Amino acid sequence: MVICVTLNPAIDAYLEVKKFIPGSFHRTENERYSPGGKGFIAAEILMKLGYNDVLSTGLLAGRNGLAWEDAATQKGVPGSYVYIHNGNTRRNIQIVDLAESTVTSIGTKGPVASPQDIEKLKKRLRPHLGRAEWIVFGGSLPSGLSSDTYYELIKYFNGLGKKTVINATIDYLPRAADAIPFMLVEDPKEGEEHFGDIEVHSLEDEIKLAKTLMDRGIQIVSLSWQIIHNVIGVYGNVYHVQLVDPHIFSVVGANSALTAGLIHAVISGMEGPDIAKHAVATAYAVATKLEPDIDGIVQVQKVYQYVEVEKVL
Repeated sequence: MVICVTLNPAIDAYLEVKKFIPGSFHRTENERYSPGGKGFIAAEILMKLGYNDVLSTGLLAGRNGLAWEDAATQKGVPGSYVYIHNGNTRRNIQIVDLAESTVTSIGTKGPVASPQDIEKLKKRLRPHLGRAEWIVFGGSLPSGLSSDTYYELIKYFNGLGKKTVINATIDYLPRAADAIPFMLVEDPKEGEEHFGDIEVHSLEDEIKLAKTLMDRGIQIVSLSWQIIHNVIGVYGNVYHVQLVDPHIFSVVGANSALTAGLIHAVISGMEGPDIAKHAVATAYAVATKLEPDIDGIVQVQKVYQYVEVEKVL
């Protein structure tokens, strides 16, 4: 079983307008709402890839939380959630400009959680831990939780013999990496950044960082350099993975799909370069659509041709 944890989920609202003009009134041409959050999307994509033994969990709040859980249930993803009482589950609003094929995103703040809520979540998961092999943590932390939260959760579940996974922005990863998760997946960077005290200015720096993280004990690492370049480390080897002539519509959910692709590849018994290709192809299949979804593993296999993998270390 793969348990996917989303501590700060969101309702994703997709609002299509003919042409988005800032400062103007717009009437939608179409609108859709779906449950979002990195952990949930990873669980959903795993099921679309054919692996159905998943459980989605996390923290929900208020009326938005009730609506989120109802939508998640309608999608057929098994779930078990803890409700908190301070605030409302977030909304992520995606404004789709049909004329320019662009997406403008706005995210609401979300609820305030507490360490006691994390303890309730651990208790909620205990009946499932006998079957669970993987624990996946995805996305941001809600207000009220310590920046050590992911570190502490990874240490806790590592101690129970689980394969832990963290998929988040670089804001959370350096501290989470100190707990030595089995897998670490970084969201795409905005540009040059720091991973803790390690400066990252180039693709070559990403390759060195991947090797450094694996030397510390992390088995699989995925680092993003811009949108179409990934550095993926698998069991000591490092691969540069590049999309060739991509046609990307939206990157919403793409890195969650990459996480699901990595896990699915490992569970399926794939080898290093095939793990990297399968993961990036899964992300690309999602990026060709407005919403984070795929039409099954066949769609992923069809886009293998756009993914180039080169061993660099």
